[in-house]
Amino acid sequence: MNRTLVLSAISAFFLTICNCQTTGYAYSTGIGSWGFVRSDGVELTQDIFRTASSFSADGYATGILKNTNEALLIDLEGKIVDLKLEGITDLEYLGQNEKRIDDKTAIFCLGKKFGVINLQGKVIHECDYDKIENVKSRFTIGKKASSLFILNIDGSTILLDQDIVKVNDFQEGRASFVSKNKMLGFINEKGTVIIKPKFKSVGKFSLGLAWAKQLPKGKEKIKVGFINEQGDWEIEPKFDMAKEFDQKSQRALVEVNDQRFYIDPTGKEIWVKHASRIGPFENGYAWAFDGKFFGFIDPEGSWSIEPQFENVKGFENGLAFVSKGNNWGMINVNGEIVIPIKYGELGRLKNGLSITSYGRLNEKRNFIEVWYGVMNIHGHFVVEPKYFNVK
Repeated sequence: MNRTLVLSAISAFFLTICNCQTTGYAYSTGIGSWGFVRSDGVELTQDIFRTASSFSADGYATGILKNTNEALLIDLEGKIVDLKLEGITDLEYLGQNEKRIDDKTAIFCLGKKFGVINLQGKVIHECDYDKIENVKSRFTIGKKASSLFILNIDGSTILLDQDIVKVNDFQEGRASFVSKNKMLGFINEKGTVIIKPKFKSVGKFSLGLAWAKQLPKGKEKIKVGFINEQGDWEIEPKFDMAKEFDQKSQRALVEVNDQRFYIDPTGKEIWVKHASRIGPFENGYAWAFDGKFFGFIDPEGSWSIEPQFENVKGFENGLAFVSKGNNWGMINVNGEIVIPIKYGELGRLKNGLSITSYGRLNEKRNFIEVWYGVMNIHGHFVVEPKYFNVK
């Protein structure tokens, strides 16, 4: 196959190295028709893919061709990364924090088996695994028959305890796992079991604590508490529900007898006055509902932005999405409107950009058409809203 035929005819001056704020998106012109566009509006490919992934933080995306079902890896210049393997039918890119190209790897599928390859075309782990999970860390988890392995970037493997049947994402160097008896414990990045599987369910570690539930004795109701890195109770199980601690605010949302409040890492309670509903803290702020409108509260439980919105989404990079009358806009931490509240939908920020839907009146057919584009934090479309979908 002549792969140059799959790329749009883009002038050479468009294919310069992108700056750090440039990112990319998958766009759709209809069901089963995907292409790629850059955040400066340049279409990198035509809509020749059956499926397409979002771009990673370091600028790579995958797509499966409609005609051949071949999986390709594409960069922000619109170039196909040659992985030197023919017949790849499934591909998942694993971007790493390190700058070295050897640390940038992808899970690939040939036939019905999976392996790991780097961007230089070197196979890091042979294609003989039944399944490989992306656990968003410096390695992946491979399954072969009934055994699980940690697959390191350097090609080494670590066989996990045979009692482990599933490993979840790592955070703070620890990941929860499911044992054969369906109980949960934790392993470290070397695969060592550091907390034995004795919990019914657990959360991720944050601030050195993770929420956990143990099986009750007799007919007792299951309660939630917080364990430390040794698996001991740091905050005794007395809650009906709990969320992870937010790093910035150092607050976790909990619930007892249908009443929600917050705690700090010592278990101290923080209550919010004049709020009928509250949400978890994200990046230092939490939404709250006074029975009529939504606003935001600070870590002490006081209103930092008075309730005035019909709906809200959590703060990210100092900005939050808010809505009035089914339209969305954006505010800063002072409650000031940064993007006018007039758009049908705003997606989460990525490099200061948001996927945005925009309704336009089709005068001939007399109805509102909804199209997707990409908007910056100044309210300007950098990718015009002309697509069926964008991700």
